[in-house]
This record gives sequence, structure tokens and C-alpha cells, in this order.
Amino acid sequence: MESVILMIFVKWSLICIIPSGQKIKDVSSEYGVSDVTIYSWIKKLTSVWLEDDSIITLENYAKLQKQMQKLMNEILKKSLSNSQKK
Repeated sequence: MESVILMIFVKWSLICIIPSGQKIKDVSSEYGVSDVTIYSWIKKLTSVWLEDDSIITLENYAKLQKQMQKLMNEILKKSLSNSQKK
């Protein structure tokens, strides 16, 4: 459990360095973490504020958008199916 907490702390620490003006490539070289890994951490851990003052990660936001699009498509298909039956 401690190693998981430490890993999350390390990820957050590196992500927090980047907005301070350091380039990802420089952070990557300095800490020995690939820039691809840092970009994936940013994608997974960066959060956005929603209108209802809740917080969601960009990754979860993208998942919700996909689910919503899937539901919208299902509703449209059922709607078209019902209108053709009449």
C-alpha cells in the first residue's frame, strides 16, 4: 500500500513541475521517466472542474463522453425504429 501511495505522489510531483514552465522532455531526462509515460500520467491524473463544482479526470471525462455518444446512438436507433413501425 505504501508503494502505491509513493508512486501516486511521484506521478503528481512530476506533473506539478510541468506547469511551472519546465518542458516535459527536460523533466523526462532529469528524472529518468520517458516522456510518453509522463504524457500518459498527465492524461490519467489531470482533472477538470465541472459546472456542478465536481472534479473529474480527463480520462474519465473521455469515457463518459463515449458512453453518452453510445446512448445517444441507441436512442436514435430506437426512435427511428419506432417511427418506421407507425
